Formats: sequence, structure tokens, C-alpha cells
Amino acid sequence: MPGWYCRRCGHEGDAELACPRDGERMVRVSTTDLPGRTLGEYRILANIGGGAFGTVYRAAHATTGTIVAIKLLHQSWDTADSQRVTVEATAAAMIQHPNCIRVFDLRLTHDRRPYIVMQFLDGVPLSNVATQRLSVAEAVTLTADVLSGLSAVHARGVVHRDLKPGNIFVSNGRAVIVDFGLAKLISDPKAPNLTVTGEAIGTPAYMAPEQIRAGKSIDGRADLYAMGCVLYEILANRRPFPGKATLEVFKAHLNQVAPPITTFRPDVPPRVAAVIEKALAKDPADRWQTAEEMRAALVVPPPRARWPLFAGLGGVVVVVAVAVIAAASSSSSSAQEEHAPPPPVVDAAVARVMVDAPSPPPVDAAPLTPELEQSLAKAAQEIEAGTYKHATAVKMFCSMERLQGSPSTKAETRAYARRLAKLLRDRWPELDPNKCPE
Repeated sequence: MPGWYCRRCGHEGDAELACPRDGERMVRVSTTDLPGRTLGEYRILANIGGGAFGTVYRAAHATTGTIVAIKLLHQSWDTADSQRVTVEATAAAMIQHPNCIRVFDLRLTHDRRPYIVMQFLDGVPLSNVATQRLSVAEAVTLTADVLSGLSAVHARGVVHRDLKPGNIFVSNGRAVIVDFGLAKLISDPKAPNLTVTGEAIGTPAYMAPEQIRAGKSIDGRADLYAMGCVLYEILANRRPFPGKATLEVFKAHLNQVAPPITTFRPDVPPRVAAVIEKALAKDPADRWQTAEEMRAALVVPPPRARWPLFAGLGGVVVVVAVAVIAAASSSSSSAQEEHAPPPPVVDAAVARVMVDAPSPPPVDAAPLTPELEQSLAKAAQEIEAGTYKHATAVKMFCSMERLQGSPSTKAETRAYARRLAKLLRDRWPELDPNKCPE
């Protein structure tokens, strides 16, 4: 066994030197824990979390160097808690969606402890993000991401049963569903039911009434109830049914109506408040019936272009936008355009979220040339489709911020830059003009 390893990439060494691959200082292999050791085909790099049932590690494939997450359970395969991992791995592996974590493999250690090899996400749980005061657009955008993933989950006959901020990860501004440990494969009559008869399964603060009434059959509408609780919490910074004791929380879910979200967030638009209210209905028949139906009430589809699309140019949009801006800025101020009404430009918050936003500032209302209109709509479609990497979005955002701050920028170009910057920031809320290089 090597004495030293790189915690970033897993490279082996025999001295405390800089890693030749990435410059990270090599550290000694642990004698009491797994970091530095191998588990199957993977070298464990670091302990990144865990709980009563197991520990999650960051690891690297010994041959390819691919970074993954490994969830290793404490108990042997023969226990019911460990057998839940079969359901978790099976459920997650069935779903291939960008808003659901990917599972690559399920294996056993030499002492028969199961471990799942899955996608490594560089980000934080929604429970951490929600401690900040999210805007309505940010909160609803993250919820819409989860609902998109849930649509794929339910389509495969899976009910998650434990949706909560701690089981939703925010990575590069996108929400991802993780931890299918309590999932139920309702489409498979042979799937093991590892719950105890009469036992309520889930996290009390987010459990639908039918989950609390143990023995009642549940379906995907229980997950939509949970998402109503989650959206309420990240907007209000409080749960819809708070309580210190589990029984107190259960009674509230069964018998009480949550205070209107506008009691705690007056800026929440009526449409969003109505979506939450319907999601929290006690009777599943009164809720949204599908995740896609609930998502459609929150998200407006991107505007349809009125010109032929240029397929395959997603990564070149920055160059196209800069070229169009340069052409617009250099045009003679005396040139007069036709005054036919331009195609409507959707404001960033409305492009992702149905909110009753006030009218934008006058500078945003400046008419755009057809070329700028086309570039903006194309960028909106690419952002919605998830074409851009985070690094590309940062460069675009900072370029637009610089254009807005330049006194030589024409009004129509400044309006274009402001709208594109808002589209980018709506998709990646962490973008900050104060962090852009001079």
C-alpha cells in the first residue's frame, strides 16, 4: 500500500511532495479510516459526509481518474437497512435525467457491506442555500428543476417518499434530486417492501397525510406535497407546519391549513402562492396530479424564435453576441429602422418563472434591432436547454456587465446586455458583478 496520495486526483506517491498532476500536496494514507485506501476499482480521497446508516466519500477511479461519490453502509448486507440500498440503487439507476443523481454501480466489500458508486456533485444541499433569502425567481427555478426530475422519476414508476432540502443538491445553479434510500418502486410488484407494517416512512416535516396514515397506498402526488412544503420553506424561511414533537407535526399535516405564504413573504406573486396552496391539499385528488402539471404552473417556456435556428452553434453564442453588438454600436446613429413592432423579449424572471413582476426600468424597454432580438432569443433557448457550462456563463455575464457600465454603449446595446445578464443570473443566481475582473 502506498504511503502517500493526492486528495484531489488519487495519484499515488511515496513522499510528502506536490502531486505531478495537479500540484496538490500529497498526504499520508490514513491508518484509521478509508481515505488513501482502495475500495474495488476506486481510491478513496476524502470523507465528505455521512449519518447513522453510512458514510459518503469522494473517490477516483484507479485507471481513468474519474471522480465519483461512494456511499458505504456501516452494516452488512444481511440487515434490512442495508438491503434498502438495493432499492435505492435500482430506483436511481432506472432514471437518466440531469436533475437526478446518476448511479453507476452497486457492490459489496470483503465484509459484505454494500456501497453505491454514483455521480459526484460539486455543490451544496438546498438546506444550506435556503438559509439565505432567495428571491422568488431563484426559489421557483430550483423547485422547477426538482419537478422536472420528479417527472422522470414518476414516469419510471418510482415514488421518492423523502423529498426535503437535505435530499436536494444545488450544483452550478441547478437542483438535483439525491438519496433514493426510501424510494418505492410502485411499478414493480416484486420490489421488496422494507417498511414495517403500520410504520410511517419519510421525514415528518415533509410527509403527505397519506404517508402519515400508515398502510395507505401512496403515489407520486405524495412527492408533490413534499415539494409544496419545500417551496414554502425556502421562500418563508420556516416550514408550513412547524412543531417540536413528531406527533404535533403529524397532526398539523392531517388537520391544519398552512398560513398563506404571503403572510411571511408579501412579495410572492398570487400564481406562486396558488401553486403552493394546491400542492398542500390534504386530499391527493385536490393536488396537482403530475409533476409536469405543477411545473407548468411555475415555468413559462422559452419564446419561440421567428427565424430559422442555427443548429450546433450553442457554444459560439458569445462570439455571435459580441459580433452583433459591435455591428450595432458601429452603425450610424442617423440610420433609421423600420418601426414595425419587434418580437417580444421576455424579461429574465418571467422567462423562467410566472411572476407578476413590475414593469422593467425604461432602459430595458429600449427597442432592439432584429439582430439583437435574434441573438437574445437564441441565448435564452441555449440557457434553458442547459447548453452552457458554468465557466462560459461567467464570461458572458461579466462581458454584459462591462457593456452596461461603458458610457460609449448605445441604449439599445445596453438594454440587450442588461437582459442577457438577467437571463444568466436567473439561471445561475451565484453570478456576482462584484466578482468580475476589471
